Amino acid sequence: MLRKGDRQYDQEHYKESEKYYRDAADRHYGDAQSLYNLGNALYQQGKWEDAATRFEQAAKSAPDNPQKADALHNLGNAYLKQQKYQEAVTAYEQSLRLRPGDAETKQNLQMAKKKLKEEQQRKQQQQKEQQQQQPQNQDQQKDQQPQNQQQQQERPQNQQQSQQPQNQPQNQPSDTKATAARSGRIE
Repeated sequence: MLRKGDRQYDQEHYKESEKYYRDAADRHYGDAQSLYNLGNALYQQGKWEDAATRFEQAAKSAPDNPQKADALHNLGNAYLKQQKYQEAVTAYEQSLRLRPGDAETKQNLQMAKKKLKEEQQRKQQQQKEQQQQQPQNQDQQKDQQPQNQQQQQERPQNQQQSQQPQNQPQNQPSDTKATAARSGRIE
């Protein structure tokens, strides 16, 4: 099964190779090579979440450190594609503990750390913007409250006015209207 899957994979027939690798993984439960190859086939199809699951399984069942390091490296790649940067960093670091001299894993680790830092900065900026908007929203709510109170006070007057007989002069509204004091934004 693995050889048939390998032939399909080499010809870039990833969906077909997935079937063979899946069969091999089912027949040889816990076989690291079958799981690893299945993860690769899934990864090539853009099924990164499924690929990550298979790479995790391959890493757990790998018989030696080089195979485990490969599975962890590819696990980091799958996490990176999913924009799970913290998980990618962890997987690359684990791979490097097993194979410290791997230049490609080091490079991917640096990229994942950079993406993680950018994501954290973006989140901090969003939080900062939300915090700045909260006082503005509170000010708007405060501005609305006096207007609502004024409208409520005017309603009884309007109702009283409509109930007055038509031959009596109606009370004229005052020329001045109470306006809500607007407070400036606190910085």
